[in-house]
Amino acid sequence: MKKSKIKINIAEKELYYKGEVIVKYVIKYPEIILCESEEKKIKFNYANRQKALMLKKFAEGEFYNEAKEMYDFNKLNGHSTMIYELIKDIEIKK
Repeated sequence: MKKSKIKINIAEKELYYKGEVIVKYVIKYPEIILCESEEKKIKFNYANRQKALMLKKFAEGEFYNEAKEMYDFNKLNGHSTMIYELIKDIEIKK
């Protein structure tokens, strides 16, 4: 009987606009390294990686574009700028 092993992968990045960081994201997702069923491991890892990639695409696309619009609006109106943060964390319970 194999004991399951899980690794936590992390994708993180700072996105800049006009020389300033306006978006930061940290996406954590699990990957099974060792388990009894190779088929279940493959399905689990694929599903979690796809979810992480979709969230990364959102962060670097729609989320980033919204942050740029807010940055321009705030600068134009003399307001402080802000950093948008997207954090996806996980907790694994045994």
